[in-house]
Amino acid sequence: MKPRLVLCALLLGALLPIASSHSQPTPIVSGWSVAGWNFQTISTVATDVTNNGHNATAVGANTTSWGWANRGASLAGAKYYTVPYSPALSFASGDFSFGAYVRVGDTITTRTILDNRGVNGGYVFGISSSRRVTLRLSGSSRKAAYASLTEMALTPNRWHHVAVTVARSTGTVQFYIDGNEAGTWPLQTEILSNTDAPLLIGAAVDGAAYFNDRLDEVHVYSRALSFDEIATVMAPGYPMYEPSSWNGGSMTMNNCYNYANNKRTNTFAQPGRASGQTAIGMSCAVVHAAAVRDGLEAIADPYDPSYKTAVALVVAPGEDYHWYRRDAYGTWSHKPGQTAATNLDNSGSPINDPQYADRGPYTDFCGYFRLWSDSVQAGGHEEIR
Repeated sequence: MKPRLVLCALLLGALLPIASSHSQPTPIVSGWSVAGWNFQTISTVATDVTNNGHNATAVGANTTSWGWANRGASLAGAKYYTVPYSPALSFASGDFSFGAYVRVGDTITTRTILDNRGVNGGYVFGISSSRRVTLRLSGSSRKAAYASLTEMALTPNRWHHVAVTVARSTGTVQFYIDGNEAGTWPLQTEILSNTDAPLLIGAAVDGAAYFNDRLDEVHVYSRALSFDEIATVMAPGYPMYEPSSWNGGSMTMNNCYNYANNKRTNTFAQPGRASGQTAIGMSCAVVHAAAVRDGLEAIADPYDPSYKTAVALVVAPGEDYHWYRRDAYGTWSHKPGQTAATNLDNSGSPINDPQYADRGPYTDFCGYFRLWSDSVQAGGHEEIR
């Protein structure tokens, strides 16, 4: 007998209201965190989440939109924020670090994340037209900006965590992308600091190089964060296998794609719908391309170390697609269509690797992906609909 399909690509019945995401925000670390903005409030004011009073005011219009953690800032149309001048944001002495989640589009342009330049000097943290993370420090001993490694250029239409640390104590500048080291440079001997101007988020003081895209969880620290400390402030964790979180009242409104992304939308999410190009046609190539448009990253080996969660795509040719996810501690699980989440395959065996599991009619293995999930159930960070 041919195994029965439990469709992920089909929804029967009415949709519930779109569910709210419950993603974890970037943690505030006492003694390190100078200022941080997560753009959660639907307002023209972004409150400093460190409670240090460095609130940011939007210039242009309210920027609130979907972001990395629940809401974020969409700075399209040359919108930006301004924060009143404070010596605490200028770093005239000591070590410091900047970090943010960014999602930039295909447009090739220079983008500003933070600009704190005044008449006497300052810094600019941004992204170059070649999608390298950059830092420019005013000072006579260096004219060019520091930049992350060319081979680690940011991928468009995908969330990235970008960070840079400046250690006067050791004379180094260190870049990080998605928690990975992305270039180390010797620090210039002279750094001139801003003494009068406000901090700009998403714009440069000369009125150019607007960020013009999605920005979230922007944070400033009063120390040069180490590799492990970068992981502490940026890594969202991996989902545990907790089927009871998915097998309740909204079970029939969330499918395998919701479960793989660890994001409950109550919309029976479809690959590509969030990007405006829903997958049409049940083949590996079609669904694979739609998932990439949603921000998922195709990979060869799901066991390579990463702060992201591995998922796998399979297809029943011409009929349906299906997704599996790798949970914390290395187990795999899935949620077939409107039915319950489980860690068993079609034969009732634990899933050690979906490529070799009994998948029933889903005969085509389409490959592995990585995505930003979360240790909180239904707290995934990719934008799916």
